[in-house]
Amino acid sequence: MAEEKEGLVTETCCGCGVVFGMSPAHHARRKYDCDTYYCPNGHGQHFTKPSTDPKDTELVKLRADLATATALAEKLQKELDETRLDLEIWKPSKAGEKLVLMSDQKVGAST
Repeated sequence: MAEEKEGLVTETCCGCGVVFGMSPAHHARRKYDCDTYYCPNGHGQHFTKPSTDPKDTELVKLRADLATATALAEKLQKELDETRLDLEIWKPSKAGEKLVLMSDQKVGAST
């Protein structure tokens, strides 16, 4: 994070946290060419250029589409699981056996 003070642009080292300054021209040059510069303690750092490669843009879009599709798939799976549970509750226990409500059965009576 750069800040200009008394004719210097200050940077904070990502390695040791020391705040140091460089001339605005040197700062602008390093931001443009992304070459390595060093803090007073010798830690190398550099600026990165934002990607303008169309493949990178497509990759970002594909990752967003994948996240959307994954969220939809998870939602649909949850709905499917809930529907299966509902069906399991109402399914007869044995084939051909009719459903009997517990309130209709007499205590001790066999069906």
